[in-house]
Amino acid sequence: SMVRTSNLKELMLSRNTLRGTLPTQLGRLTLLENLEGYGNEFSGTLPTELGKCQTLRRLDMFNNKLSGPLPTEIGLLNKLQIFHVKENGLTGTIPPVIGELAQLSWLDVSDNNIHGTIPKSFALSRTLRDIRLADNMFYDPIPQGLCDNESMNGGATQYGCSGVGCPLGTFSDMGFAMESEAGCKKCPEGFSTLYLASTRCRKFTTYDILSMLYDVMDGEFWAE
Repeated sequence: SMVRTSNLKELMLSRNTLRGTLPTQLGRLTLLENLEGYGNEFSGTLPTELGKCQTLRRLDMFNNKLSGPLPTEIGLLNKLQIFHVKENGLTGTIPPVIGELAQLSWLDVSDNNIHGTIPKSFALSRTLRDIRLADNMFYDPIPQGLCDNESMNGGATQYGCSGVGCPLGTFSDMGFAMESEAGCKKCPEGFSTLYLASTRCRKFTTYDILSMLYDVMDGEFWAE
């Protein structure tokens, strides 16, 4: 019944231990500006119908059990400023259209299973100030425009591209160089990282390394 309220501007569902999937009928809330559902147990995918919520400014589904790829329809939300989906089980890559959002200032996809490179479209953003990528499966290159943005991640780009994501073999509490830690820290001897923007180091098996190479070299498209 809630999704029948077409004039609804705010939908606040956070920290209620809600379960199940997000209804596709959310797309009927064409005046919705703020959708907060963090701290629940929502599962399934982000519905593509969210792309119909043209007035949405904040989409916060942090700390749930969402899965599947980020829908390209998010790129239709031209007024979106905050996109927060940290701590889920999201997969796939970041659609380049998200980097083209004209008002996006905060993107947090930390602690998911997203892979690939950061789309070049983010380097051209004039509004993005925070991009949080920690603990996914991202690899180089980081678009130079992000590294040159002096306002990115609270000025962390004083450390260059490390201010967007710590390079291989290094880590930090946030996954990017922090002034309080004097940049990204080197992993202890015998430990390393496989991907950019790591918050911890670990020992790796040969299988781990081959899996990374398979991902980086688009192994899923290899001919049998």
